[in-house]
Amino acid sequence: MNREKKQELIVELKALDQQIKQVQNHIETVDQQIMELESMKSTLSEFSELKQGTTIKVPLVNGIFIEAELKNTKELLVNVGAKVSVKKTIPQVKDMLTKQQEELKTFRANMIMQFQQMVARVEEIQGMFKE
Repeated sequence: MNREKKQELIVELKALDQQIKQVQNHIETVDQQIMELESMKSTLSEFSELKQGTTIKVPLVNGIFIEAELKNTKELLVNVGAKVSVKKTIPQVKDMLTKQQEELKTFRANMIMQFQQMVARVEEIQGMFKE
């Protein structure tokens, strides 16, 4: 292998290293989002057990709460964007969260595939240097 080819491969290795790190960070972020969605579903399950008239603490701002009495435990207001909210039942919201989780898991699987392809290319290049 000539010197120019070695230089090209070294540049490619450095680029792959950066890309691998970025993909790893994305995977970690997606994992965190999947866990948060699971936590939300768990919280909704707990909320569905509450009865009308139950006193709860509602956050006003970070770390500041107010006590409130539940008037409706069957419907939730869900932000759909542009300061618009729609009423949904707890099962509807849980289904929505499950769909989001499934989309994230599909995205994660694609990122894992990209990661594996990049690692395989790194190993291929490293093998060229051992020859």
